[in-house]
Amino acid sequence: MIDQIIVTDEQNGNNEPKEDVALTISSTNGIVLQDEIKRPGNHTFSVFFEDQSVYGNLLGHDVHLVKFNNGFNNDDKAILNDWMNWLFVDFAGTSLISEGIMAPTPANISFLGGMQELPAGQTGYFNAVLTPGDYAFIAEVDDPMGKNLYVEFSINWVCTGTYEVRSQRLSRKSSVPVDDFLLSI
Repeated sequence: MIDQIIVTDEQNGNNEPKEDVALTISSTNGIVLQDEIKRPGNHTFSVFFEDQSVYGNLLGHDVHLVKFNNGFNNDDKAILNDWMNWLFVDFAGTSLISEGIMAPTPANISFLGGMQELPAGQTGYFNAVLTPGDYAFIAEVDDPMGKNLYVEFSINWVCTGTYEVRSQRLSRKSSVPVDDFLLSI
């Protein structure tokens, strides 16, 4: 299916989305997570492009959100780092081989969303639902980890408020602030 769109300078009157997680990306500082992600659930991410640069894969920087389905491990990180580059040169340096950014995605890694290249000074938005686990923001460039275009974070079940906890051993009720508990699955 193909739909034609026409981009104009005319404003549509809509307000920009309200982000609850802000990111900044640049060729000098890499990906910077401006806000701590404190909870699972639906999040709106903003990505501010301080600058834009063309990298060895002939593209500018962008941001992708990935989840490590079996937790962080160095093997999966190395595979992801290589896979983010769509352009590989063979060992003799005589031909180009396209191996990255192709289906299937690396095992144990799920892509959840992101923001493609934008010009310097522009902000883009995306939404994603986060569940407890290990995540990273990564750019689609050659060697993103070596360019500081990779940031890890984890989401844990954290509840706030007060819950009633029943101690079976003492058979009595007590009210305990849930902030004292970190629930994990």
